[in-house]
Amino acid sequence: MVLIISADSGSALLDGSYRPVKVLVTVAIISEPPYRRPSSGLYKIIEREPQDMTIIKEELECIMKLLDKTRRSVDVAHIDISAGAIDLSELRIEDIDTLDMPRHVRTYLRNLLPQISPLLKRLKEEYGISPIGIGKESVVVRLAELGVATYGVLYGLERIKRLKHIRIGLPKAVTIQITDRSIRAKSLLPGEHDLEYEIKIDPSLLKNVELSEYPNPIARGFRVVEIRTQ
Repeated sequence: MVLIISADSGSALLDGSYRPVKVLVTVAIISEPPYRRPSSGLYKIIEREPQDMTIIKEELECIMKLLDKTRRSVDVAHIDISAGAIDLSELRIEDIDTLDMPRHVRTYLRNLLPQISPLLKRLKEEYGISPIGIGKESVVVRLAELGVATYGVLYGLERIKRLKHIRIGLPKAVTIQITDRSIRAKSLLPGEHDLEYEIKIDPSLLKNVELSEYPNPIARGFRVVEIRTQ
């Protein structure tokens, strides 16, 4: 049985024009066969600018916090960097130009690697886990992305009494199902109908609150959860 750990960041606070103002949440998870949902996880509110490249550092740190918390023997880490599934802990700056990837990805990696290399090496040396740059091809990264959606909505519910009105931008092709005690995120992509992430919530968060979900009018494939006080 192969245990995989991963992390993702997302869910956005949207302005009145439906544009992202802040990236809200980082989620780290461990998943095991059949990889339909997480077996354990944690989240962190980050509230970062959408262009902030250091968000990946939050993801790596959350991965290590989850490893420390669970003490589980994980086999591999799927990192949300599309780099041809190479071991990122062994990547050197001088190797980047030899990689078969678009120029903008190589530029991104060249700028990012000095910031995250110590964390990647720590993951390999202290935890014995290879950090694989697989990006969105990973089902476990996708499960973490579903987790980001649930905790993004939770972020809104926990603040709606103060803000009165809030729009949360969900990750791409994700929909939310809410009951009086849970928030569940499900994928809308073909072949991912059985992927889900569910969290429990305090029923009082939904008291005197209206929620609606609809497509983001300026970002095809993305959906919005709008929350208002009644």
